[in-house]
Amino acid sequence: MSDSDFVVEKVPPTFFKNDAPIYLKLALYLLVGFHMAVLLGNIIAIFILPFVVSWYISLPLVSLLINFMFSAVACPLTRLESVIRRNMGLPEIRYFVQHYFWRQSIRKRMDCR
Repeated sequence: MSDSDFVVEKVPPTFFKNDAPIYLKLALYLLVGFHMAVLLGNIIAIFILPFVVSWYISLPLVSLLINFMFSAVACPLTRLESVIRRNMGLPEIRYFVQHYFWRQSIRKRMDCR
């Protein structure tokens, strides 16, 4: 056998080779999309709210939003995603932003080197 007889196949991510039911995959996609929309809405509200309402209303609301986004308290949507992921046989996540944004940007920076 020569080296040309060996074929190297790319291994797909674990999500696509998972044999989980389609309704769990759909639920996970919808939940992650909704969670990203909520996160984007919170970020937009932090920058727009001070210009729309009075300072004594916007200051506590913006403080509350920032506290929710950066606190160590588990988000109910993240917990629900972890339950769905556990039922699919995938690893659970602890923090949504860290899993989908922070680690992905670190991986991309490491690949560029």
